[in-house]
Amino acid sequence: MTSSEGRGRAQGRPASESQSDVTAEIADSSGIGPFGSFSRGLRTRGTQWMLVGAAAAAVGAYLFQLIGARSLGQVGYAPISALWTIQYLIVSVVLYPVETYVTHRTLLRHAAGDPRPPPLARIWGWIAGIALVATVVCWIVRRQLFLGLADVAFVVGLVTLAFGAFMIVRGRLAGTERFKAYGLVTACESLARAALAACVVWIAPTTRGVAWVMPFGALGAAGLWLTLKRRPREPRAARAVASSPRRPARFLVLTTGANGILQLLLAGGPLVLVFLGAPPEDVSILFVTLAAARTPLLFFFSGLLSRLLPTFLRLAGSEEGRALTRTSSWIALGTGGVALLGGLAAAAIGSPLLGALFGRSFAPEWWVAAGVTTGVLLATGSMVLNQLLIAQGSEDRSLIAWGVALAVSAATLMSTGGTPTTRVVIAFVVGEAVALLGLVVGARRPPLVSALPGVARPAGTS
Repeated sequence: MTSSEGRGRAQGRPASESQSDVTAEIADSSGIGPFGSFSRGLRTRGTQWMLVGAAAAAVGAYLFQLIGARSLGQVGYAPISALWTIQYLIVSVVLYPVETYVTHRTLLRHAAGDPRPPPLARIWGWIAGIALVATVVCWIVRRQLFLGLADVAFVVGLVTLAFGAFMIVRGRLAGTERFKAYGLVTACESLARAALAACVVWIAPTTRGVAWVMPFGALGAAGLWLTLKRRPREPRAARAVASSPRRPARFLVLTTGANGILQLLLAGGPLVLVFLGAPPEDVSILFVTLAAARTPLLFFFSGLLSRLLPTFLRLAGSEEGRALTRTSSWIALGTGGVALLGGLAAAAIGSPLLGALFGRSFAPEWWVAAGVTTGVLLATGSMVLNQLLIAQGSEDRSLIAWGVALAVSAATLMSTGGTPTTRVVIAFVVGEAVALLGLVVGARRPPLVSALPGVARPAGTS
């Protein structure tokens, strides 16, 4: 909480800052540089509650998996595993851009003094279209995915609609910087789903029953908006922000394309092994290794990425924002250093650790653990740079960077010798490194910035 906010609350004023407050904040922060302002922005306004919500969401997801697997067994849980994978892909690839768009537009409107919510008709058209396509596709392949349980295909459509509403609510909360409420709805979605699953298996442990539970966690969490909207909290005024995002359809297509490639590189390795004719045990080992290394990313998709966007938007048009374009290089260098250290640590302890958790038959070679960990950590830094590019109004550059990374990864896969696992791991690391480099190049180009009307800038800035 800033000092101006504290004074405003003590005097009974709303939490939003006045124009003079913003000018004072600029003057106060002029000497701390982009790193200090960025760090201070992330420490304020309930960020810790987002971390608590993300941790609770991770626990809830684990409990749901544990309840379902132990109650249904390997065969009975197979359709739930497929349904969970489909849910993950839909949310991370095509619905997370919805949250980003709503956050962005809400921030811009409130910073410009317009308290009205952004129009959502086209957003709901996007969500409904995805739900329809996903339902039809899953109905066609229901025997392979759900062991013939045809009604589970309709669960996919309901999951898409429920999570669409959930993402809109989270976008509204992030856009008004109500991060405590954001953490609350994030935790409620996952914990409510686990609680409902426990009730269902206690009454009658069936695959169909557990499957139909899955939409209601997100639906119930989205329903909390009926209570939360009655207690609005205005965001701090931005002194300058990146230009408005493109038309909804264009924005969603660009960000969905980038997210799709990101997730393909992150999760597609085991499928590539299958097409390369690798033994089933190699496929299982790589899947378990990737799943374990991706666990920290749950915290990013449970809120931290949306927490970054308001901070980047606030800095993007200021003097610090111009320094922030240079800071993208330091973000990339820091990511590379962490990835290197993480890879070395995984080489030392990754194999015995996974063997102890999943059984010795799932223990990977040291270089597999090191390569997978390095690639996942590189992808984590790339997600941060993705948000920076969106704040600059340059989401098209993100798609270009990921497209080049996919092409280079595919070329590496085809040109590298060795076992299928060797080729896949090398292609994964190379692709993630190229994506990080491409995102830095895009971030360092002049951002598309426009000042908000009626907000003062410090002397000497244009």
